[in-house]
Amino acid sequence: MHDLPIKSDFERLRKLFNPSSIALVGVPRSLKSGSILLTALLDQDFPGPLYPINPKADEIEGLKAYPSLGAVEGPIDAAILMVPSSKTVQIMEECAAKGVKLVVLYTAGYREKGTEEGRALEQRVLEIARSGGIRLLGPNCMGIYAPESHLSNYPKLSKTPGKLAFIAQSGSLTNMICSLLPLREMFFSMAVSTGNEIDLNSSDFLEYLAQDKNTELIVLYLEGISKGTRFHEVVKETAMKKPVLIWKVGMTNAGKRAVLSHTGSMMGSRRVWESMFKQTGAIGLTGIEDLIDVSTAFYFLPDTVGPNIGIVSAPGSLAVAAAEACERHGLRVAELGRDSIQSLSSLLPETGTSTSNPVDLGFSATMDINYFRESVEVVGRDASVDALFIIGGGLTPDLNREFQRSIADTHKRLNKPIIAISLPGLNVEISRGFFKKGVPVFESVDRAAAAYEKVLRYQTWKRAVKG
Repeated sequence: MHDLPIKSDFERLRKLFNPSSIALVGVPRSLKSGSILLTALLDQDFPGPLYPINPKADEIEGLKAYPSLGAVEGPIDAAILMVPSSKTVQIMEECAAKGVKLVVLYTAGYREKGTEEGRALEQRVLEIARSGGIRLLGPNCMGIYAPESHLSNYPKLSKTPGKLAFIAQSGSLTNMICSLLPLREMFFSMAVSTGNEIDLNSSDFLEYLAQDKNTELIVLYLEGISKGTRFHEVVKETAMKKPVLIWKVGMTNAGKRAVLSHTGSMMGSRRVWESMFKQTGAIGLTGIEDLIDVSTAFYFLPDTVGPNIGIVSAPGSLAVAAAEACERHGLRVAELGRDSIQSLSSLLPETGTSTSNPVDLGFSATMDINYFRESVEVVGRDASVDALFIIGGGLTPDLNREFQRSIADTHKRLNKPIIAISLPGLNVEISRGFFKKGVPVFESVDRAAAAYEKVLRYQTWKRAVKG
């Protein structure tokens, strides 16, 4: 496999990932899987020339179609190949003759088939790329989504650039995450589906994103890697600059079999990967819920968080559950100062409430949001509290909206992390309102505490390594 050196040329890669013109070879005339890549680029308003290559069409999606790459008069920076794997060698030779610098191999049919024929084809494609000065992404991948560059690999993705980068060996997962997270006001600097990684691989993209000023958080979904020593070094070097979250699959027998048939990747044992996480500062993830939760926490929480949590809740049972969740995940329920407890005592009704942390506001708070607003203000200003978990809401949709506005306004004044816990019935509009104001929302106190702890763990590691 061909790898870039550890200290790669960032500017060369930047140009590679920001093509001025793109050819789509084998793009179908009708609505089929390959057509979504052209639709995605049109939807993202790609500013440069797009060249559909299909010898059986004169026009596709309002664009002039060409019978071959050689028929295109202008230069082509990148080509997306949607032809069957049996035709790849011929098209790769045309790419080399045309001077294409980046090829995205969309279709499958290579090493992941588990046949000698598939492995030989993959090797031949790589040889043509090397001799022609071409970098390969894939095969068996969706390519690059980068809003700032107007690149997309799936229709209707957000056009808003952000600070989150996602590297995945699964195309469908890439599209799913890129569709879901913007609903939480989380936007992407880049997302890339890498597939079989016969040339450009996760280490290359990780190294590139480590130097990218627009990227502040990097999340990876990995089935396997080549050259583990280099990957280990790049992860540690990157984690010193910005958080690296890794969901590694294929660490059980069933998972290993599934990975072999998906991308044909080499896996590695759970013990090796857990050791790597500890040594490099990367945060290990356990599934898609964990990926979303922990990414959310890193995206919204500040660079410095502490272990002491203030809990304000209208349902008393969930206040107790939050305290237990904090303890399970190595956090501390903050001990409020005397002045805070006195302020809460004068504010809250005497019956059905508790003024020690966790603070139980009682049923009245669901009808009078002022109890929430003023209590959160008191607890948030306590010097012993590093962050707040807020659990509750109003009895009616209007009170829920008032609850959201009040907590978000208090968050802005306090300049201290607030995490909202979604109750059953808290609608999407209310959650979206929290995210828009920089307040992350979690589905349960346990998921909130688990995600918060991983942010704290990373920041503690980073401070310790830097001395």
